[in-house]
Amino acid sequence: MISIIVPAYNAAGTIKHCLNTLLDQDFADYEIIVIDDGSNDSTGDICKKYMQEQQNIRYIRQENAGPSAARNNGTQNAKGEYITFVDSDIFVWDGWYEALHKTFANSDKIGAVGAKLINPLNNRIIDFGIMYSKYNAAHTMMGLLYDHPLAKMDRRVQTVCSAIMMTTKTLYQKIGGMDEDIPYSYTDCDYCFRLRDIGFETWVSAGAIAYHKGGTDPNNSKSAFSYYRLDAKGMYGMKDYAKIVYDNA
Repeated sequence: MISIIVPAYNAAGTIKHCLNTLLDQDFADYEIIVIDDGSNDSTGDICKKYMQEQQNIRYIRQENAGPSAARNNGTQNAKGEYITFVDSDIFVWDGWYEALHKTFANSDKIGAVGAKLINPLNNRIIDFGIMYSKYNAAHTMMGLLYDHPLAKMDRRVQTVCSAIMMTTKTLYQKIGGMDEDIPYSYTDCDYCFRLRDIGFETWVSAGAIAYHKGGTDPNNSKSAFSYYRLDAKGMYGMKDYAKIVYDNA
């Protein structure tokens, strides 16, 4: 079974399109688990209606505890071995899952795979893996067109954005899931480094493509917690600084 986990907080403006693009895919045996992280808008009502109409959708509400807790909750409740996180402001392209899984299956040393995330306003890359300098992290190939020659090959990377991320339930639980003590962001990067600690690689799949509304919308659901960003970056840096390889001079 395929398990797709969608963390959501105040996502009434995007969750319908997110779910519709997921439901448009041709999956044989799948579940979509929406983890509502304490929304106070109509996200819950929208998801409950989908759940009534679609037997493959499950809706779970938790008290607001952050996206890491939502992903951990979703994984705990997932029936499948392959789990894929999809943010509620992601709109997938056809064939995204097949490409993601193909990359994942290329080697038994691969522990996580991310997608090529595209700005819906201009079809340019937002994220295709993350590189590091001494002082910062860079989203590789940001600003290039989605079909740029440099972005047509799968690549091994240090870390990847979990707006779309495939891993396995076994690995996820083995290393303890996402770190809930790091608020808001960077827990996906921390997860990739912890995978590397036990001998697993992180890749990005050139054929797995999706629009990521994200920062292209100043009113996106994550903006309510943006004040956590520097705290999260600081905590992540203190925890994982020694693991970073400088591959972006």
